[in-house]
Amino acid sequence: MALSPSRGPFYLTSRFYKHTRRSFGASNRCPNQYPLHRLHHSGPPPNDFPRRTPLITSISPSVTPTRRGPLDRLHMPGSGWAQHELYLNFRSREPPCTTYYTDGRAVTEPPCPPPNPYFLSSIRTAVARYPDIDAVHLHTFPTKYNKYTKEVWQALFGLEPSHLEMTPGFEESCDYAGLANVTPPWPLKSLYLAAYGGDGASEHEDTPNPQYSVSFPACYADLETLVLHFPNGHDMYFYPEGGARKLRSFTASQNDVVDVFAKTVACNPALLHTLRSVTLDTGPGGRDSRARHVGRVLEFFRQSSLERLELLLNDGHSYMSDSLPEDEGSSANDSEPEQQVEGARADAEAGVDVPKEDPDVEDRWRCERPYLNLSNNLPSSLTSLSFRAPANVSMLEDLEKWIACANDPTWLPNLQTVAFRLDLKNNLGSREELSQEQEEVLGKKVERLLGILAGRTPSVQIVEPRDREELVYPLPI
Repeated sequence: MALSPSRGPFYLTSRFYKHTRRSFGASNRCPNQYPLHRLHHSGPPPNDFPRRTPLITSISPSVTPTRRGPLDRLHMPGSGWAQHELYLNFRSREPPCTTYYTDGRAVTEPPCPPPNPYFLSSIRTAVARYPDIDAVHLHTFPTKYNKYTKEVWQALFGLEPSHLEMTPGFEESCDYAGLANVTPPWPLKSLYLAAYGGDGASEHEDTPNPQYSVSFPACYADLETLVLHFPNGHDMYFYPEGGARKLRSFTASQNDVVDVFAKTVACNPALLHTLRSVTLDTGPGGRDSRARHVGRVLEFFRQSSLERLELLLNDGHSYMSDSLPEDEGSSANDSEPEQQVEGARADAEAGVDVPKEDPDVEDRWRCERPYLNLSNNLPSSLTSLSFRAPANVSMLEDLEKWIACANDPTWLPNLQTVAFRLDLKNNLGSREELSQEQEEVLGKKVERLLGILAGRTPSVQIVEPRDREELVYPLPI
């Protein structure tokens, strides 16, 4: 261990990974009073551990120094390691401790430590002292309604990072728009945002011409890599002021990813030419995808210049209610449509104007299975394809389309690698459940599909899809 007060309150080098950490605690005045946190990990370093020693400057808004593991990668292209990361953990700014339940156990969070009155000045000191900071990580960052965030953004004036990472607290939203007030503007190339709520707004979605408002300030328009984790489909789509101009890699994981991507491409026409890599993961608890959004995504795929496509798609759990046998449906709502009809008839007889229903409204709000009919809508520019979907009756039938496309030598002529696995849980109920015989047929069809692709000239390499946890780490383009 090496302590250098001149370079920060404490400066620690682990003898295992040579991972350097600088951490600011309660004050910059007495650096020797702070404890040293050994970043100790047994076993060999991971394969992707950087050759260059990464630096992490960690600052806490409490008197207790924050902790960040040296093996926690950033969600940025490549190895996931920045040259110098500024890590700000706002956990102590959260509300007082509460009791919650996880895995059937009651867990009481410890009380928040006392606030650090030197927190903002410590940030300014770090900004002035370390101009080589190229990544900023704001953990449990508050929402825009917290006046405290404005002071934090002001304290970050002068930095020029290329990567920004933000995760919210219990409110599931954070003040990512505050970056618009930072000067000079940051030359951001990549952004990871793990927030449910955003600043967008969707209007008239039940009409042929829905309207989507700007959801990000213009300072994000030149991003090249974007990862949206846990976004909702109503207001957390990517639409920077002026439109996205350089986005090459887009990742959306969990919740309404299909709807989010559909709105993103609808708002940014340039993506048709700039996007090279798309990763979509509906997640284990994903939601239903609207038919109109699925159609828009397929149309984009067909017309795009994508080179890499990673899809992990499944049905939402609410889809199960639409696929239950008729005798299993609830009878409590059987009379509801009749009551609505009777009410409308009574209004008409009373002279009340009854608006005419758009015959296409029901179709626009209809849900669709996002993993079907993909084979006929893939761009010929693809060089890498990874596809995971549920094993059900619909996918068994759709495999015939995949096999027919694979037999066509003009289909995906540039394809170099393919991963194809049907192992996700069936969320459509008993009607879509495969029998044992059908499961065997499904497996043989998948083997046949991969065999056809492997037998091409030049041969297509058969690979395994990435684990779900890895999909939020974008691959280099």
